[in-house]
Parts: sequence; structure tokens; C-alpha cells
Amino acid sequence: MDHLQYPKDSLYPQIKLKRYIALAETVDCTYGTYTERWAPCLTPTSLTPQNAIGTLRNVQRWLYFGLISWAMEHPVVVEELSCGRYLHSERLPELLQSKQEYVQALEPLDSVLQLVGLELRRLTVAISRSSIHYRFCEKVHCVVLSIRVLAHSFWLTRRNCPEYATPTIRRDHKDFSAPGNECIILRQRMRIDDGWCRAMVSQILTNYTASAAYYHSSIPRARGVNTQLHLDCSESECRLIVDEDDYQQSHSDSCRASDCRMVETPLNEALDIIEQGGIPLMKLVDGTLEVRNANFSVDYTAITHVWSGGLGNPKRNAMCLCQLKNIANFPRLSGQELALHDPSLGPGSFFPSIWGTLMDPSRLQSDRPLEWFWINTLCIPRTANKTDREYTDRVWDRRQDSINRKTQTYASASSVIVLDTELQKFYRKTAEASVNDDRDILAAFARTLCSGWMTRCWTYQEAAMASHLLVQHRDGPLLSA
Repeated sequence: MDHLQYPKDSLYPQIKLKRYIALAETVDCTYGTYTERWAPCLTPTSLTPQNAIGTLRNVQRWLYFGLISWAMEHPVVVEELSCGRYLHSERLPELLQSKQEYVQALEPLDSVLQLVGLELRRLTVAISRSSIHYRFCEKVHCVVLSIRVLAHSFWLTRRNCPEYATPTIRRDHKDFSAPGNECIILRQRMRIDDGWCRAMVSQILTNYTASAAYYHSSIPRARGVNTQLHLDCSESECRLIVDEDDYQQSHSDSCRASDCRMVETPLNEALDIIEQGGIPLMKLVDGTLEVRNANFSVDYTAITHVWSGGLGNPKRNAMCLCQLKNIANFPRLSGQELALHDPSLGPGSFFPSIWGTLMDPSRLQSDRPLEWFWINTLCIPRTANKTDREYTDRVWDRRQDSINRKTQTYASASSVIVLDTELQKFYRKTAEASVNDDRDILAAFARTLCSGWMTRCWTYQEAAMASHLLVQHRDGPLLSA
């Protein structure tokens, strides 16, 4: 699978796929007889330690090299796609390009890919139920993964998509392309101890294409992030629950505790604005917060985050000064400035459509610091005052009003910034790369899909309302235009 894109900073080497059939062998599958020729050769239901290698050899011969031979309509010499003991797929995009028109006209291709997917599924289920040694199971899953990647490449060729090496996540062909929960080789890379959520791992393995799952499994998680957050999660549900009684607000990486303090919202002023049907905005001035009503003459930024990142406050409208300074240092970009960034300038075709937008690699810089912003921690009222019942009722009534106006809040903002604890520890680009290096943008996009911010339904709604979505990294934001 060395034709696929791979993260530059991966902790794992690329998977080497061992060759199990003879180097000099030629596989010849003529049109119309492909399924008849490989079907009798695969016997996964009778897998035993004695016939395991023979079965694996047949799987690779007929479902990998055989699929290539049948779809290309010419014999395939194993040596042409091998390098010593291992498969070597760098020539695969060239082969697909040379036969693109023929593959696109191949009527039974989709049905054959479906049959291949069913056979691979049957094989992996049989492996999981057999008494074969665990190490051999890894070999089987490597071969199965390579066939799924190959099937996806043919699927892209059929639909005239030239990015064979790009990990896409479209789900309309997952039955033959998704690796499945049984894929040991990828599951080993996404360890819970490294901060992965079991539900996220299951989603990647069952819904993403094989190439996308392979890419995501190779992405390193950020250091310094609490890896214990997802210990209680299951494969079907993320059970990360914020304990409001023991909630700890986080400080920025550059914070000096001696200089930091809690900064509170001018709550009465915010309540007055909400009662008048408005949206309260905040601005940090000399270590205190000013508040004003949002209107069409004000460019403001709305912030979207998850509370597990430490930016919430379950007791009162207050945040750490260091975090507010961090927000105030974000670049201030108006809607007109953001509209100048054309997503077609970046590797837009590399990415699937998400939130109706495409990632753009343009560097976003501004000499003007952020002024007015909205964040739920400060702008949705709450109070710890339980003695004044009338005041408490007023706060909670206005709180409900603010929640009901969240759609308007995010839709009216000139931009929406994603603040995710883990994403902010990564750079948009590596030091040696050029500004518009597609590999760095691809890695940033993949990390966003795997982030804690992507595990909550309300963040999807907040992003969907944004006219311009910015994903904040350590060295600045990436734009979804």
C-alpha cells in the first residue's frame, strides 16, 4: 500500500504487505470468468492451521492479483507489483490511469467489488472464530486490508476520480472498502492508552474507507492530553461525561499561575441585553470584560468547543485570564476578508465534503487582534447565587433565551473558531514544509475528524451555521471556506 499518502510524523512505519505467491507466477483472469475461478479456491469456513497458508495464498492470488488482471483485461506478472518478499503498489496509479476508459466501461465492476467485499467479510469472520494463531490472523488482516484498498482504487477509477492515493471517507461503498471492526492490524495502532476513544475507533473502522482508516490509524495523538478521558467509552458510545462537581478549568500552555485569575462576565449588563432580544458579546480590556449587544455593524467571532477541553465553567460565567488573553490574540478577520480566500486554491479535491465546505490551506494572518467574541461559558447566563430566588429565576430564564438564540448567534458571526485542546497542540505545517504542503493540510483535516470536538452533536450544528469556520492550531487557524 505504498502508493497511499502517509502522515509525515507518524509513529508507525508503513505496513509492509508480504507476498505469498511465487514471484514468477502470472495470474490470468479473463473477462466473465473471474468469480468462477476464485470462488472454489477460497475455503475460509474450513480454516485450520494446516490449510491456513494455502488459503491465504489463494486469497492474495485471486482477490488481489486476479482482480487486477480481470479489470485490466491482461495477465499480471507478480514480479511487476512486488519488491522482493513484499508487494509494491507504486505502479498501481499508473496502471489505473492507462486503463481508465476501459475500467469505467466495465459493466459488472460494481457487482464484482460487492462480491469481493462479501468474501473478505466471510473470511475475517471465519478467522475470528478459528483456532489459528494470533500472529497468523494479523497476516490475514494485512492481506484483506490491501484488497480493500485496491477495490476502493477501482471504485474511484470507475467514477473518474484521479486521486487514487487520497484517503477519502465516503460511505456509499463501505461494504467492500471499510476495513471493519475485526481489523486487528489497524486497531493495534489506535490504542486507548494513547487517547483514542473506542467509539471513534469503531466509527473509523466501520464507516471509513480502508485507505482513510489506514491513514487515520497512523496519526499520532498530541502529548500532554489526558489519555484517561475515554477509558469508560464503549464501541457504540462515547461516555466522556463532564463531572460538574469536580470540573477543572484549564490554563493556556504559556500561563504563569501567579499572574492568572478568574475574569467574570458583567452579568447584569448581559442580562439586560438578552432581555431586549439581543446577543451579548465580550471584549477583554485591561484584564476585565466589556459587554455590548451584537448588531450588523459589529464583526464578531463565535467560539465552539467541548467542555472536556477545560474552557467551560459549570458554576458561574467566568474564565481564566490566560485563556481570555489567548482568545484576544487570535487574528481579527472580517467576513469580507475571509471571503477573499478561495478554497479552490488549496487541495480541495483531496477532501470529502463536510459541513458543506472544503478545507483551505491559506495562511490567515492579521495585525489586528480579536475584539468582540461570543463563547457560551461567558455569554449564556448562569449563577451560583441560591439565596436570591427572584434573581436566580431571572438568570435561568435568560439562560434559556440565550440557548434558543444559538443558531442566530453562530449564523450572524463573521467567523466561528474551533478550539480543541488537542488540535491546538499541533502545527498546521511542519517546519521543513512549504506553506501549502498538501500533506500537512491532509493531516490537519484528519486530526480534526478524530478530535474530541467532532464527538458531540451540538458542535456539528454550530459548524453548520458558520459562514466561515476556522480550526485553530498552534501556529494559527485553518480556514473552512
